[in-house]
Amino acid sequence: MLVLPLAAMDLVFALSLVAWRRRKRLTRREAVGALCTAGGVAAFLAVLPPSAGIVAPDLRDWLPLLALATVCVCVLVPVGLRRPGRTRTALYAAAAGVLFALLDSLTRSVAGLLRDDGIGVLAHWEPYGLLLVGGTGMLLAQSSFQAGPLTVSLPIIDTLEPIGGVLMGALVFQERLATSGALAVQGLGALTAVAGIIVLDRSP
Repeated sequence: MLVLPLAAMDLVFALSLVAWRRRKRLTRREAVGALCTAGGVAAFLAVLPPSAGIVAPDLRDWLPLLALATVCVCVLVPVGLRRPGRTRTALYAAAAGVLFALLDSLTRSVAGLLRDDGIGVLAHWEPYGLLLVGGTGMLLAQSSFQAGPLTVSLPIIDTLEPIGGVLMGALVFQERLATSGALAVQGLGALTAVAGIIVLDRSP
């Protein structure tokens, strides 16, 4: 819940560096998008309660999540194959975003197992799941980039990955979101950041 919202900031830095390299000024729309992304992430994290969570969840904790991700991919990809243009791009991107969120969660689990068990991590299923999910996610992301414009695929991937990662942190790793009024601040911050990401992803 701490790392993935910060990952959404890559667009703010990337767009600024591209503008600097091309010696162009950010437009007012792009500046507003950057402010919304940064401000939304800051608001989300400012009220995030400290929570260590668990390092390596049991397989039974993973099963509902793995089943849901599998169903999403098995539905979105075949439908995307039968649809042209922007619809195919969006469906492939949605499947990639779901898998990237799962990939981030598996990465955390593998890192924890590696720290605790060393080479013994190879006796667990998570490293092999990491390779499978990562490879499939990259394939779907590249397919979405080739199927249509980045203005369709990037906003979907860049929003689904952090949102999915936060939800997986709560459901699998037992991390905590804010409560009561602070939860409303987190929700508003998340919506503001998503709006900013969409604006930045549509920048030429």
